[in-house]
Formats: sequence, structure tokens, C-alpha cells
Amino acid sequence: MLYNINAEKEVLSSIIQKNDVFYEVTEHINTEDFYDTKHQILFAIMSNLLTENKQVTINTLVMKLGDNINKVPITYITDLITFAISTETAVTHAKIIKDLSRRRKVMKECKSLLESVGDTTKDISMLLGQFDNNTTFEEEKNNIWSMEEVATATLKEVETNYKNGGKVVGMETGLNQLDLAINGFRKGDVYVIAGRSSMGKTVFALNLAERLSRENHVYYASLEMLKEKLGTRILSSKTMVNSLSLGMGRIKDKEWEEVAIKSSQMALNNLYVDDSPTLSMLDIKARCKKLKKTKGLDIIFIDHIGLLTPHTKRDSRNLEIGDMSRMCKILAKELDVAVVFLSQLNRSCETRNDKRPLLSDLRESGNIEQDVDTAMFIYRDEYYNKESEDKGIMEVLIRKNRDGQLGTLKFAYLEQYQLVANLDLQHN
Repeated sequence: MLYNINAEKEVLSSIIQKNDVFYEVTEHINTEDFYDTKHQILFAIMSNLLTENKQVTINTLVMKLGDNINKVPITYITDLITFAISTETAVTHAKIIKDLSRRRKVMKECKSLLESVGDTTKDISMLLGQFDNNTTFEEEKNNIWSMEEVATATLKEVETNYKNGGKVVGMETGLNQLDLAINGFRKGDVYVIAGRSSMGKTVFALNLAERLSRENHVYYASLEMLKEKLGTRILSSKTMVNSLSLGMGRIKDKEWEEVAIKSSQMALNNLYVDDSPTLSMLDIKARCKKLKKTKGLDIIFIDHIGLLTPHTKRDSRNLEIGDMSRMCKILAKELDVAVVFLSQLNRSCETRNDKRPLLSDLRESGNIEQDVDTAMFIYRDEYYNKESEDKGIMEVLIRKNRDGQLGTLKFAYLEQYQLVANLDLQHN
């Protein structure tokens, strides 16, 4: 039996006897973890009473029952008073309740999967992804630290960074200004690369992914382009052979040797491209968990979030995008990776005289602004102003950066080679 009525009674009785026990057991259980409906009702009432700074007693429980008076007899409550011999075992019983609650949830999800798997109109990968997501439990952790523990951990990190020579802490791209500004791409953090159409978001992201994959393991979800198209862009940036010519096979004899050498180097990169046309965050989570176990994984790129299939249907697309951006944050923590996703902006920035995007331009895109640790916007002045003095320049506007600098960075943008590079390359 996947429930323990006596354990549930022990916890409720302990709370009535000693109200402070509630705060100890709520670190492990919540109302839904109780199996018995009467116990769910009583635990919820106890929570409300203590939130209102009121005592949990027989009288206050009865007064709060309201319409539930028929579901929870008063004699049942009075019998609870003496049920627990000692309040010291409340936490132990709470852990038993939590364990059984998790088992019931897994049983329920197994039954749901068995019922759905026979329906061939449903995508099996989506079903398995939902099962995996619904049966993944966050481990209980102690996230309250004394200042002695904080000081020790802080000193250890400072010492590690000191021994590293004060270099960039996160994963480096070789784009010097960017690495210094954001302190590298760090595991557990989420980054958004946003911009209007044709600004070069994919070019920028693909350049970052290729550079990072030389020293790290990178997953790149491409929902718009096939692997061959992405490969052509990467090869063009490495060979400095025009990407259009390369894609059409119009290569000069003297360029073939460089193409052959660079393609061999490209093959050594730890970059894993997923060009599935339809992906949800559940799909990405399942595939990245497998990749983490088999190959290793340090950073995830999603190009772009607006093309993902929602894992939960909501009333508006903005709410669905918000769910996805929140799941990116969960994924970054759970897999200990950095997550970078691209996001399209609406036309609001184009109605302004200065068309450079602002952080507020993200506010109609779910909860992206709140969920990300770093927000970068891509802008090319020559796209709007043909007489611009910044031709061949890509601006990366860092509008949000929890652990680094804000400001505008400028890079060389060589569109014919699908290349973003430090400015000195352009001058050379």
C-alpha cells in the first residue's frame, strides 16, 4: 500500500501538540503529499492558521472547517490530540509521507503512460518526455547557510579564481570584449540573445557555439536550419570562403585545400547539432540528459525559443513562452549547464528614432526578462541606415547582466563569411 495513515496522523497530532513542529515538517511535505482527504483538509487549515499568526488548537481547527465539517468529524480531530506519543518523530514521519507520495505519483504517471502509449496519433517522444519531467523530483537540500559557511565557501572561490590568475571564470569564446563583460558563460546561468529579424542572431549564436565547442561540449537546437546549412555557415567562417559560393559548390581550386583542412578541424569540435523541425522543452531536456551522460554537456543553445512546441497548452503564446523560459532556468540548474536561447523581438523598437532594442522590449515575451541572468541584444546600424559609419559592425547591447558589466560591445560582422569576430580582424 502506497500510503501510511498512522504516519499522517503522527504529523498532524504533533503539530496540534506543538505548533512549531509545522515549520519543521513543511521543509519536507505539503498538503498534496497526504493520502487521506481529511488529513489534506486539516493540514491546509493548520497552514492558514499559522500564516495568520493564530494557534492551532481543537477550537481553531473546528472553527475553520466551514463546509468541510461533514468530511472531518469533530471526534476525529479530538482523537488526534493524543495520537502522537512524542513530537520528536514528526520529521521522520513526514519523510515517510513524502516518499509514499512520490511513489503514488510515479504509479499514476506509469498508468497514464500505459493508457496513452497505445494511441499511435500521439508522439511517443513527447509522451516519454512528459513522463520523465513529471517523475523528476528535486532532491531535498539545505539552502540555509551560516555566515561561517558562507565565508568559507566565498574564500574558497576567491582562492580558486586567484590561482587561475584572475582570468574569466566561465567558458570563453575568444571574443575578448564579450568574455570580459559577462565573465564567460557560466553553468547554471541562462542567457538570451534577442533582436529583430535579419540582425544576425543565428550568425552570432553559431559563432559562439562553434568557438565554445573547441574546449566544451555544446548542444545546438536548430529549429529553422538543417545540419548541412549550419555546417556550411561554420565552414565559411573558418575558411573565409564566401558562404553562398560554398553552399553552391562554386569553390576555386586554390580554396579546396583550405576547405578540406578546416572541415577536418571542424569535425573535432564537441558540437552536437539537433535539426529536428519540432521540439519542445521536454524533448530538449530528455536529449540533453542523455547527452550529458554519454558525451558530456556544458552549454545548450536553442535557436529560437519562439519556434518551440509548448509542453503545456496555455491561453496565450506569451504564457507559453514564459513557461519555456522558466524551464530553461530549471534545466540549467538541474543539468549544471549554461543555457542560451534566441528570441525574436516585435516591431516596437522600429517605431523609435533610435532603433536599438531596450530591455523593456522583452516584456511582452513571457517572463524572459525576469528569468534570464544575462540579456544581450543584437543591432546593426547599417541595416536601417545605408549611410551608417558603422558598416560591417555588429553591436551587442548588454541590457541585463547579474554578474558583470552593462553597455555596448562592437564586433566585426562579415556577413559573406557568416563570421563575427574581434574588430582587429576586420582591420586586418
